[in-house]
Amino acid sequence: MFSLQQQHQDDNDSHYSTEHKNTNFLNTQHDLFRYIWKKDYSAPITEMLENGAKVLDVGCGTGTWVTEMSKNYTSSNFVGIDILHLFPKDVTTNSTFIQRDLLEPLPFEDNSFDYVHCRNALMEYNTLQWTEKIIPEMVRVTKPLGFVEHCEVDEHHVNEGPILREITDAIARYNAHRNVNGMIGEKLDEILLETGQLFNIHHQQKYSPLGSGWGGEYGKLAIDIFTEKCLFLKDKLSEVMNITTEEFDSKIEKCYIEAESTRTYLKSHRVYAQKLEEKKIF
Repeated sequence: MFSLQQQHQDDNDSHYSTEHKNTNFLNTQHDLFRYIWKKDYSAPITEMLENGAKVLDVGCGTGTWVTEMSKNYTSSNFVGIDILHLFPKDVTTNSTFIQRDLLEPLPFEDNSFDYVHCRNALMEYNTLQWTEKIIPEMVRVTKPLGFVEHCEVDEHHVNEGPILREITDAIARYNAHRNVNGMIGEKLDEILLETGQLFNIHHQQKYSPLGSGWGGEYGKLAIDIFTEKCLFLKDKLSEVMNITTEEFDSKIEKCYIEAESTRTYLKSHRVYAQKLEEKKIF
């Protein structure tokens, strides 16, 4: 059976260890998000970026978002930070990467960045770590009237068939043992509001196909990403489901067919907010 004690031991490490971190999969996620959202951000910062802004990407992974943004907005400066060193070898002149555990204070002064971005990283840490450490640090380093933005995907999908639901239920149980809320995207606006330092909060949602037959190229991309993430966790999820790894592989294969018949959707969230101006004391 799934061992909670063992899982607590595993929690001392990143969700995916360095040797199993698939950089191609992370880059593919970037392409999918760009297809879903059409832009690399939702906050109203285009003019700011064109004029020259300081931007931080928290949990930047392979640095694809930072690299693309730095090429599109050459007057701005971009910093990516992540616990794993998966950064590109060829770095643009207006981008920098820092390896650091996000549970430690960010290595920047207060009010350093015009825009702080985070995408698809909430499942790497538990809810308390986000609400008590990481998000407060993101807000701290944001300038007054600057923007904070999160983009996350729900662990459950819309119109899940029985096999897919069985797998996402196992993911939910696995995450629960780690005190991770895989549906936290639904509450991101509340979490940002509770900081007491943000206003002008906007919560956007997008639905995109999961499956190639009816979802085309990006529907296939979405289900490939989902199954690859599941295979990263195959041993743990098989244990949660009390089945063999071979049985798990079979269920993953059947997901491709099932997603077509049920017309399953992926649901993602973008939430952005603006930092309040500091009160002046006379």
